[in-house]
Amino acid sequence: MILARSPPRPHHEVWRASVIACPQPDVEAAGVPFSGMAREYEPNADFDLSLRPRWGGPPSSAAARQLDELALHFVLAGGAEDSVRLPGALPVEFLASMERNRLAMPRITVRPAVDSGQTFTPFGWNDKAIELNLSYSEPAPHPPLETVRRTNGRSFGAAAERELVGPTYPVGECETVAAVASSLAKATEAAYGWLAKSNHSNAGLGHRRLRQRDLSDTDRRWLQATFAQDDRVVLEPWCRRVVDLCSTLELGTDGCVEDFAVHEIVNTADGAFIGALFEPHSDVIARWQPDLRRTAEVTASRLAQEGYFGPVCFDSFVWDDRGRQRLRPLADLNARRHMSMAARRLWREWGTGDVLYWRMFTRRKLGLPDDHERLERELGRDGFCPNSRRGVLVASPLWIAWGGRRRSPRRLGVLFAGRSRKEVLGQESRFRERFER
Repeated sequence: MILARSPPRPHHEVWRASVIACPQPDVEAAGVPFSGMAREYEPNADFDLSLRPRWGGPPSSAAARQLDELALHFVLAGGAEDSVRLPGALPVEFLASMERNRLAMPRITVRPAVDSGQTFTPFGWNDKAIELNLSYSEPAPHPPLETVRRTNGRSFGAAAERELVGPTYPVGECETVAAVASSLAKATEAAYGWLAKSNHSNAGLGHRRLRQRDLSDTDRRWLQATFAQDDRVVLEPWCRRVVDLCSTLELGTDGCVEDFAVHEIVNTADGAFIGALFEPHSDVIARWQPDLRRTAEVTASRLAQEGYFGPVCFDSFVWDDRGRQRLRPLADLNARRHMSMAARRLWREWGTGDVLYWRMFTRRKLGLPDDHERLERELGRDGFCPNSRRGVLVASPLWIAWGGRRRSPRRLGVLFAGRSRKEVLGQESRFRERFER
């Protein structure tokens, strides 16, 4: 897989800022006192797609499998006191590898079971998550479903961007294939094409890059399938990105922002998320930090006005505008948790003094042994050292047997940890040279 640019550099900061003129949101399930017990994570990877008005579930068994397997990349979001709901158990040899490397693993709750004594913590609050929440002894408070649906729409994010951070360069919002074709025909020329975002989507699921003004047959089929489930797409010109950023925060029921942090993310050349990198200091992030903080404040205020509270993440990017670097601070707004949450937890737990780079690889492109112990030996000097917490660690099982049939997951998560950015990128380079086909 070819990256659009070299991987990122993250930065972490925690701060608290009041959001002005925000009414108290309507808290559902708040009649039960909320105790903040250990968590049971629900990695409902279909969250964004499930908010579509005509979502009927994954269109194929392959799509269903992809969504199920995405849950594997959230396992390490929980610590030893937590649990994670998965479609099936994890292989004993994978658990043994985590134990050898002294990574505290959460308990696994195999769906449809729940650990009712934990605090239910979904990736995002869709209808199924809200219903499942009632199975717990102390249901977690959450915003109303319609608020979640509205604030996660790309249309809402685009309107918030225009209102809060100033003019951008949208092409428009379209509800039919003909409207997309008409908008592109009238649009200002874009050197790198355009991006179509389904109203309820994320970069890996529901976005398509349109490389030319005239829609191809493949473009039209993608749009037709999207409009069969969703109400619109948002069009914007594709920018020549220099670096991608993710800002995360927690918006309280009192309208206050907590735990604001920024890290860099890695995308494919077409903008699909594949990784994140965390480091203690970043010149790139330091440069744009004031803009991102202001964006977090005004965005949190806008979300609170809508009655939303809970986890928030928003994507930004620095792009090359004819030789001048510019920041687009609110490219995508997501009223949910973020894809890098497992890597973030480990980085913080390990002290944030080193650099941690988490990357997803396409499994079929890697020539790996079929057991973790042998793989650890083949990593040699780059293998993970549990004492220093540095080196290369394959953080996903090499195989699963969900549904009674053994198979390799399509995406494999790998951690690269070291003293510096240069060190972890060297680890990644050697890993790819050794194992990529």
